[in-house]
Amino acid sequence: MKNPWQLTPRNNVSFLKFGANVSLRAFFGQSGPWFETGDMDGDKNSIFHDVDGSVTNYNDSYVARIDNYLVRHPKCVNVTEWNGVTCSGKYAQVYVQARNPQNLTMSIVRDEYPSNPMTLRGINQKAPYQQYQPVVMLEKGYTIHWNTQSPQTTHLYLINFDKGDWLRIGLCYPPDTSFQVMSQIVKSQTFPVEEYQPVSSIEELQKRRTEGKYFFDNSTGLLFLFLQAKHNRDGPQL
Repeated sequence: MKNPWQLTPRNNVSFLKFGANVSLRAFFGQSGPWFETGDMDGDKNSIFHDVDGSVTNYNDSYVARIDNYLVRHPKCVNVTEWNGVTCSGKYAQVYVQARNPQNLTMSIVRDEYPSNPMTLRGINQKAPYQQYQPVVMLEKGYTIHWNTQSPQTTHLYLINFDKGDWLRIGLCYPPDTSFQVMSQIVKSQTFPVEEYQPVSSIEELQKRRTEGKYFFDNSTGLLFLFLQAKHNRDGPQL
């Protein structure tokens, strides 16, 4: 452990065999001399994909740290001796860059578990931006808050999304903030920039999820938008 950066849910394991004397097939650490506080971003987002159930006895399952409510759902199974939880579902990551200011702590919370946010310190404290990469469950809603002033510029990148995969993200800003929301495919060549347009309600945003729209709820200070992969990923699909 003591990992400042996130693992990917595309970390697959299969065909594992354990000896009769192996008491722990997985372990996500605990506070102490080996793991310190277990409070780094990568520790909190530890996850792997048990393809054939050779670790968990559940085919096509994902194993994460027990206190990670970003990836949970009601049918997950706690494995307390591992300090872990076993879940089914579809998972990916969102890579977040925050600029001006660039030394923020980010808090992200799933809509279904508002009392269980994950706080991420980010890495590259001396860079012109701070970066975070939480593991998320697809087709869910998340809200991002900051420990002080919201960044003037935030970049959101879809990591390990397949075509059609989506998330709804809410970003916290002061009331009456003005926005310029843009989308662009980042590859070796330049692609045109799509500028998002505002809508008047969260219900309209939901209906027009694929159209490049956003909604700012001035009463709560939350900017909502959908992140959706519109193209297939390059390379092998693991």
